[in-house]
Amino acid sequence: MSRATTLPLTVGKYQVFPSLSKVEFEKLKRSIAKSGIVVSVVVDQNDDIIDGHHRVRAWNELRAGGVKVPDYKRSIRHFNDDDERIEMAIILNERRRHLDPNMRKSVARQLRKREWSVRRIAEELDVGSSTIQRDISGVPSGTPDKVIGRDNKTYAAFKRFEVSAS
Repeated sequence: MSRATTLPLTVGKYQVFPSLSKVEFEKLKRSIAKSGIVVSVVVDQNDDIIDGHHRVRAWNELRAGGVKVPDYKRSIRHFNDDDERIEMAIILNERRRHLDPNMRKSVARQLRKREWSVRRIAEELDVGSSTIQRDISGVPSGTPDKVIGRDNKTYAAFKRFEVSAS
């Protein structure tokens, strides 16, 4: 499938994980120059990139620099909403990239800004809720009043306890 040598407008829209370092990105480019894109780029039904932002960027840079790299394969997935897209991006990235504590913190904060519950983030990143609570403390936008749970229902971010003395 032929791809244009310019990046799609949606690059990064569903990229929750931190960008590759310069060294990692150059290593990826060398690999793509040698073998092409080995892992298919996952796009949604609107051709928005869900997984493969760095691969497409490297591919485009190589093509723009005159390197003959083969066209890359795309895997088209259908999603009902952005939460499904984000969940898929997390699943696919976790399989390839190991999160160090700083990367996990960055991902947790991005998901919290999307109003995900602490429990939901912890389950997606496969760590304890207390770890996520520490990771998201001090999120610049503050803690939302409502959060979205794994069941996609909206809940109050904090349970209010009332104590009464009779």
